[in-house]
Order: sequence, then C-alpha cells, then structure tokens
Amino acid sequence: MTSKYSKISYLLAIISGFIIPLTAGIEPFPIPLVLFCLLVAGAFGFFWPGESWRWGIWIVGPSFCLTILSIAFAGQVEIFIKKDLPVFLIAIVPVFLGSFVFALISNRQTTKI
Repeated sequence: MTSKYSKISYLLAIISGFIIPLTAGIEPFPIPLVLFCLLVAGAFGFFWPGESWRWGIWIVGPSFCLTILSIAFAGQVEIFIKKDLPVFLIAIVPVFLGSFVFALISNRQTTKI
C-alpha cells in the first residue's frame, strides 16, 4: 500500500497508540478514555483523511501487539481478560469511529472549497 503521507504521520499514530492505554486509569474510567481516543483518532482522520478508518489500526495496533507479547511471554490470561480486554473494547470503537467521521468531515470541507 502506497501512501502520499510522510512517515511522520504514521510514527505519530504509533506513538499515540502507546499513550492511549495510559488514559485508562483516569477516573471516571470510560469517559476520558473514549474522549481521548475520539479526539486523537479524529485529528488523524481530519488532517490525513485519505487513510480514514485505517488510522484506527495504526493507533490501536501497538498496544494490541504489546498485549499479545505480554500474554505469550508472561501468561496472565486471566488478568488480560479482566483488566486489558475491556480497555481494548472501549478504545477500539471510538478510535475507528473518530478517524472515519472526522475524515468524512474533512473531505466534505475540501469539496466545498
């Protein structure tokens, strides 16, 4: 897949993917996580609309890979199911939705101009 975007945008998406799970500890639990995921993915979708929903893969991917490696090398499947799986399920929907909706908004703005 070739893209017209620079490597910096993908690097920023990967870095934000490492930062997003850190917001899961902020109380009240799901509200800051959902808002942060929605805004971060929305920014990527708005400024780089060509990738649209695929920014969600770039943002959630690093955390998912680290979790899979952690399960593979340390075990702890029970802790993953109780602690990390709800965070992933709560984070995945706003990330994909935010990047897709903001990409649509950006495309609509550029077609009006």
